[in-house]
Amino acid sequence: MVAGTGGGKSALGGMFLARETFDVLVRVDPARDYNLQSHSLITIYAIAKSIDQAADTIFAEVVNRMQAPFFQDFQPRVREYDITFRKHPDIQIEAGGAVSAGSLMGRNVKAIGMDEITSWDETQSQRGAWNVYNRLRKSTNRFGFHGHVFVISMCWHMNDIIMTLVRQKDPNSLTKSYTTWEMNPLKPFESPEMQAELNKDPISFWRDYGVQPHSSIESYYPEISAVKMNDERINLLEHAQEGRFFPSEKTYVLSADPSIDNCNFGLALMTIENDKIVADGLLRLVPQGKKELDPVEVKKLLLSILKNYHVAYFLTDQWSYNEAIYDIKLHGVEVLFKPLRKEEHDSVKNAFYENSLELCNFPEILDEFGSLLVLDSRRIGVVRKGRIDTVDALTRGFWGVKTYLAQHNAGLALVEVI
Repeated sequence: MVAGTGGGKSALGGMFLARETFDVLVRVDPARDYNLQSHSLITIYAIAKSIDQAADTIFAEVVNRMQAPFFQDFQPRVREYDITFRKHPDIQIEAGGAVSAGSLMGRNVKAIGMDEITSWDETQSQRGAWNVYNRLRKSTNRFGFHGHVFVISMCWHMNDIIMTLVRQKDPNSLTKSYTTWEMNPLKPFESPEMQAELNKDPISFWRDYGVQPHSSIESYYPEISAVKMNDERINLLEHAQEGRFFPSEKTYVLSADPSIDNCNFGLALMTIENDKIVADGLLRLVPQGKKELDPVEVKKLLLSILKNYHVAYFLTDQWSYNEAIYDIKLHGVEVLFKPLRKEEHDSVKNAFYENSLELCNFPEILDEFGSLLVLDSRRIGVVRKGRIDTVDALTRGFWGVKTYLAQHNAGLALVEVI
């Protein structure tokens, strides 16, 4: 559900999770009832951008529901980030954050409440809203259709994650859209405070309260489904970041997009495969517990990629880290600097429609594509607070493959024939 600011989204999410808790508490052996090992632990998650934010919002709403006489009969033990029941020890409710989504996997999850999912991409140390959503959603599969995922959030732009989910025609999902004044009778549209917000900034008002974000006419990708992604294709760069590499005889273009503020660094590992340009690796580097990326660590990652994969060209925008550029050249890699124009983005978009470009599994790039806006016939822009570092790296790499790698491979083939 997409809903307006101040409508009571966290309260509604907390109510849904309390109802899911009721469903398992009334059962003597809920795990066995759902064909799981008898009395195995069942978890219900209340998740926000960070665990502390969850504790202050949706999890706090669940805590409030625990004051009801029904729940008190099971003697709940409420702590900062979890709730257990003395009279039903095989059930727990936990707060969680998108930044630590990986630690939430592998449990018997009856229900998940995801609060304000559009804000998760502002979190610096996580892998993107789509990635977290796709991973955690599958955790409820052990309960079949009795496992539930509740996603309630305000919107940001037409192609953000909540707007995309609401538009999807999934027969197994209930989708709703409510303005602030439809959800909260204490904030009527005609009230002086709401009218003051409307007069102050109409565009933000209709987005934040009226759930009317940037129109699809302004969006550069009005149909985000046009982006071709192969979920089965291994993302080599994500594995490289973890120090794992896979043997490959392909020749690659490695492209980068360093952000001006040194807070993001997009990467794409591109090649040609059966007359189709393929992104075998996509990655967006973000600071881990710091305000800026460590340039030395970035260089180490780049050099490890060059050591393990045959990279013929390294493409980047202007990057002031000359030492890294020098070390890259020492690996026999040709370094090229390429600023981007709308024409390069147009080529990538057309390639998706022509089915001549395929991406590896990297769901968070969908948010970046959705952040692109059309400014005029010659320029594209980005929604406020939007990031397109990986998209720019991909676009730069696509240009590099078509301009250089295709000719490079053709030359190698000619040598082999001779």
